[in-house]
Order: sequence, then C-alpha cells, then structure tokens
Amino acid sequence: MDPTVYTDPNGQALQGHDPVAYFTVGEPTKGSPNISREWNGATWLFASAANRELFDASPAKYAPAFGGHCAVAQAFGADLPGSANRWRIEDGRLYVNKNLLAAALFGPLSSRISRLDSSPNNAMEKSTAEPQIRETGIRTTIANRANDRLLKTINAGHKTVIKISGGRLGATAANMAVVKLTTTGRVSGRPRTVMLTTPIQENGRYIIVASKGGDDRDPDWYRNLQANPKVSLEPVGSNSPIVLKARTATTEERAELWPRIAIGDKGYAAYERKTDRNIPVVICEPPD
Repeated sequence: MDPTVYTDPNGQALQGHDPVAYFTVGEPTKGSPNISREWNGATWLFASAANRELFDASPAKYAPAFGGHCAVAQAFGADLPGSANRWRIEDGRLYVNKNLLAAALFGPLSSRISRLDSSPNNAMEKSTAEPQIRETGIRTTIANRANDRLLKTINAGHKTVIKISGGRLGATAANMAVVKLTTTGRVSGRPRTVMLTTPIQENGRYIIVASKGGDDRDPDWYRNLQANPKVSLEPVGSNSPIVLKARTATTEERAELWPRIAIGDKGYAAYERKTDRNIPVVICEPPD
C-alpha cells in the first residue's frame, strides 16, 4: 500500500506542481489543470502531456517520497506537510520538506530518511501502531514525543542560523516575518523563548498561531501566555524586544483573521484539517 499523499485544499499533490519536471527541468514547475491524472487519492498536475505519459508509465518513480510529506519530519516520526519549493533529488528519489530549516537538516539525516523510505508504510503508519499513554487527561503517543523533538530541533536550528548570520538569515519563513517570542514558564517561572512566524502585523499588533504543526495539543508557549499574558516579542533583525500583552482572539476576531492567515500560508489550512483542535489565534498588542 502506498503512503497517503499530502494534498492541498484543492486535492492536488505537490501544491499543483509537476512531479516529473523536478527530474526533467530541475526546478519546481506548476502543472496545468487541463493536464492531470488521478492517482493514489490525489490529483497530479503536469506541465505537458509528455510529462503525464512519463508519470503514467511509472508513478512511483516520480511521486515524492512519503507521499509529499516533510521527509525530515518523517525521520522524527512526525507527519507534517512538505513544500513543493523545498525539494531535493537523492539517489533518483524526490523528497520535499516543510521549510528552509527542515531542508537544511536533510543532509545529516539522509541515511535515516533513506532507510525509512525503503519501507514507507512503516514511516506513515507508526502513529496507529504505537502504544498510547494517558497523562493529565491528554492521550500522548510516542509519535507526539517525536513531533515535539522535531519542532524543538527545527526551532533550535532557526535560532542558530539567526545567531550565526547576525539576523541576516532566518528573518522570514514561508514569506512571513519571524519573531522571537519570550513567555514566562507557567511552572518554572523562567523565561522561555521560541521562534514563530507572524502572518499578520497591523496597528501595533502581532498575530501568531498556536498550530504546533497540526498537533492535537496546544504548544507550551501558548499555555505559558494563558497563565501569564505579559510577553516579549522581538522581530528578527530588530534587536529591539517589545513588551506586549497576549490574548486569545475572540470567536468573532478569529473568524475575521483566520481566512487571511490561511491565504498567507496554506500550511495553516493543512494544520486545521489535520486536527480536531480549534487552533488558537493569538493577538499580541500593547498593554493597556
């Protein structure tokens, strides 16, 4: 059985990019809705009829590994969407990753990823096969812990890139501004820092999303600011932290903000489909 294919809201694989073009042209190439093929539960678009014929002859040769999910995330046992623009071909196999930071981690993890790819069902079905533990009323799986490790690794990598480059790199991700958010640990009382994207900034407010990659649990930083709404937010490259008050958007505010967030980055829409959790939208604004 082939791994489940990650599709966008239109049901398209690779966000509508031609899988064959990665091999023949060597770059992401948008396909045409008029030249398509249904395969493995997804719609695949092609830039030419010739490319579609190549795909028809050998779909597994051209389809991305792990069904187009982030290859680096798979190495950590997590299931995150891959971006058609963060790609590489390794030993004749197309891999995509979630973002620039995940792509940078591919090299050190390539052997592990290749081994997982040789038995993709094991990589894609781990979450249904692993034992489950109940902690503080939340069902936690080994996959949850793997996802936590992945997110922490990517976040640490992002901080390192920013530090080494002096803020010249890492200031944006997926065309969104990146900020350093510092909260107060709800248990430890110590400062806790995390790198986040902010899809909307307006009128002195910064909008952030407690998505945690579509996990069924709220991220720790969100739970921290629920306990203590005073936060420090520093846009990467500014070296000027701003003290703000964080609050969860009301139902009405979220209804207005969410379509704008999802349009700015389709990954958020994918996270919403992945979880039953109502993903909180957080407004960081000047204190009263």
